[in-house]
This record gives sequence, C-alpha cells and structure tokens, in this order.
Amino acid sequence: MRTRTLAAATTLTLGFALLTPGAAQAASCGTATFLPDLGHGSGAISFHGSNVVGYVVDSLGNDQPAVWRNGHLQTITEPAMDSGQAVDINSHGDIVGTTDTWSWVLTASGHFIVLKDSDGDTQGTYARRINDRGQISGTADNWNSAAIWDTPYTTPRLLAPPPGNQYGYAPGLNDLGTSAGSSSAPSGAPQANLWDPTGHVHGLDSGFGPGQPADLFQINDRGQSAGESYLNGTNGPAADEATVWFPSGVAHLLGYLPGDNQSTVFGLSNRGYASGVSLGWDYTQQTQTSSGYHAFVWPGRGPMLALQVPGSSYSHSESNAKQIDDDGTAVGWGGPIGGTDRAIVWQCAFSQTLTSVD
Repeated sequence: MRTRTLAAATTLTLGFALLTPGAAQAASCGTATFLPDLGHGSGAISFHGSNVVGYVVDSLGNDQPAVWRNGHLQTITEPAMDSGQAVDINSHGDIVGTTDTWSWVLTASGHFIVLKDSDGDTQGTYARRINDRGQISGTADNWNSAAIWDTPYTTPRLLAPPPGNQYGYAPGLNDLGTSAGSSSAPSGAPQANLWDPTGHVHGLDSGFGPGQPADLFQINDRGQSAGESYLNGTNGPAADEATVWFPSGVAHLLGYLPGDNQSTVFGLSNRGYASGVSLGWDYTQQTQTSSGYHAFVWPGRGPMLALQVPGSSYSHSESNAKQIDDDGTAVGWGGPIGGTDRAIVWQCAFSQTLTSVD
C-alpha cells in the first residue's frame, strides 16, 4: 500500500484550472451547465453537494481524474497514475477512483491511498463506491470477487456469490453497508445480488422473471436497488430494460425513451429518483442502431423523461446521466452525436425534461 499527502508535492500534484470568464460557477435551479475541462472532453460520474467527480481528457487523449469544487476544476495526478477516473465522493469529501489496474482513495484530509487487493498486492482491484462510513465497494481478488474495503487502509472482505455462481462485482453501496451487484450463474449470465453488512448474499429476480439475468449498479438507504434486467435470447439478450427493485425484491421495469429499446439505471437517490441512459439496439446483431444515446431521469413513477443537452436538439445529441440526488440534480455528460462530450450538471433536472423528442 502506498499513501501520499498533498504536502508531498513531488508525489501528488493537484492542478487547478479556474473557470474562464463567462463560464458557469454554481448552476442555478432549472439550468444545465457544462463544467470546465482541458478542451478535449470530460464526464461527470458522481457528486455530493457542490463537489462533482469524474474525468477530463488530456491532450494525449487520456482520461485524468477530476473533481469540480463549486464549478472549479481540479485534476488529480500522481506519478504512478498515467490515466484514470474519479468515480465517487462521499459527504465528507473522500474520493474513490480507478486506473486500468488499481484503485485509490483521496481522503478529504489530502492523503492519497492505493487500495490493497485481498493478497496485499495493489493490482487487480476496481473500486466504484465510497459511503459516508468510509467503506468502499467494487471488485478485488484479481477482479474476480465482489468486495468491500472497510477502510482505505485494510485489505478487502471478499463477498461470496450464491452457491453455484462464481465471480462477482459490487458497484452499489449504501450508508448502511449493504452492497449491490451481480455474480455469474453457471450459464455465464449475470444474476443480481445484494450483500448485507455481514456479507450474506441474497439474489433478486430479473424484471423479466425468475431465471432471467440482471445487473445491479446502485442501492439507496431505503433498500431500493437499480440497474437493468435482461431477457435471454439465442445470441445474447433479447431485451434489456432499466429496472428499480423495491426493498421487497419486486422489480419494476422503467421502459425506454420513445423509439428506443434498451435502457439502464446508473443513479438512484434515497427518494427513489433514478437516472441513466436509453438507446436503440439490434438484439440480433448486438449492435447499437440509434445514432445517439440519451440521458433520462425518472421521478419514482410514470415514464422515464429525457434530459436536454445544452445547445443541441435531442436528435442531434448524445448524453448519459450517471447520478441523481434527492433534490433532483443529476450529473453526467453530453454533446453532439459523434462529437466531444463534456461533463454536465442538470440542476433541478425534472424541470429540464423534454416534452418532445423529435
């Protein structure tokens, strides 16, 4: 394990890029705001309050971890990290991130910690969430097992899959210590799993019925979880639909944006608001059919709602909403189809949904 502090300027460099004149500082309610980047694209993945984390693309085309504090960009660099992303932040300001082969935590006090794998090595991990207790969830055991780190300094607890399944990934984690993810059934298809704070595993049925595949990506403090449900086909999934599971285990399929037939939930607030992406898909060829993909939000009932991309029409834009909070603010990215995507904050997102997607 390696640990660095902000005072060690030779091992951890934080680069500040202040907003240019005219760029948005704090987004006002009912606005969608592009966050500043290095001029080559960016994406927002998670946030807490006015702190947003994600990545910016550098001049070489590499992703660099980033945090925007009140709209001001701060890149996170460390000599051993050529590229990576910041993927989650808790209420204390602790940030978790990843590279291609290892994961890290930047604490609110400025310590940079490389997470250990289960064998004590620092390779073979992928961390996705950090809760307010400082627990981190993702995968370890050389990317083979769902895992929880109880602190950034400890080796992970491996979360066993249900009997007969193997592998595992836990990208969801709430403040109670319950994690959400999936494991591989004997057929190789994903099965949605919840692990309670003691590590006991419980499977959830797909929204398409028992025996069908599903993935979980998020869980809130009320015990709702979210992700996507699949319907088995001859060449892979024959359907793929955004899904929210209630604490009882009952699955609710959210549908798609008009003209689409594939969707996924990535964000879920404690109030049950959901966010994600919807697109068109050819299930025979397993290829995308629509030229764009589009961010949606869901208020806990009714149909999903399309979010607008600043300066672009629905038919000429692409976007994804990775997280939403109880105030209805969402973050993600968007831009012109085939162009440069940029990090976006949709403040009061439900007031920015489109009534028409022509």
